[in-house]
Amino acid sequence: MAKVSEVKVTGGTSDLGVFHAKLFNVFNPDELGEYEDLRGKARDASSGVKIDHIKELTRKRVVVDREGDNERTETTEDLYIMVQWWEKRVERDKGDSNAEINRTTRDWSLERPASND
Repeated sequence: MAKVSEVKVTGGTSDLGVFHAKLFNVFNPDELGEYEDLRGKARDASSGVKIDHIKELTRKRVVVDREGDNERTETTEDLYIMVQWWEKRVERDKGDSNAEINRTTRDWSLERPASND
């Protein structure tokens, strides 16, 4: 008998960008680094990355070695993180840079000398 579960799909007519799905093996340093980069991009709205779903999965593997009458069974369990995300290209004006954006958003908090009239 199979287990059936509902899969929710992001709806709407807006362009969400390109859909990605990947399994990250957390014991592989390269894949862990990719996962960290992806999570960092998702925290920055200007990157265009929006994580839709994250789920931890385990995969159990059983390896049986047989030599004559001897049999050795080895069981391992791998931990994976499945991430589904949307990536949309964010376009900025040519003149925009992070320094200019930060400066313009903080201008209101600059202290100005009071005039002695």
